[in-house]
Amino acid sequence: ALPISKLKIQDTCGVHNLHGMPGVLGALLGSLVASLATAEIYGDGMEDVFPLIADGTRSANSQAVYQLLALLVALAFALIGGTLVGLLLKIPVLGSPQDTQCFEDAIYWESQIGRA
Repeated sequence: ALPISKLKIQDTCGVHNLHGMPGVLGALLGSLVASLATAEIYGDGMEDVFPLIADGTRSANSQAVYQLLALLVALAFALIGGTLVGLLLKIPVLGSPQDTQCFEDAIYWESQIGRA
């Protein structure tokens, strides 16, 4: 496995923890719930939540598989989009700061701190 430090990935705002992992967990649990969906559990609400299972077009297990495939599609879009944006931001003409200045606010903000 490639260490994260070699990739130079910085998640300063915690986007991975705040949006990424809860989204994956929600998709996995949603797939599990879909596989367990029955008319006895959902009653009249089955048509609202799982209309294709309710009308017999799709089984609960096939709905779970579709939801897992949707997770894979979403992850593929995230990886490809993130890679493209990362490569775009590495273009020198965009004037990105050096790695040693990435957490240095003085290059972006006027600050009185440190001035005599």
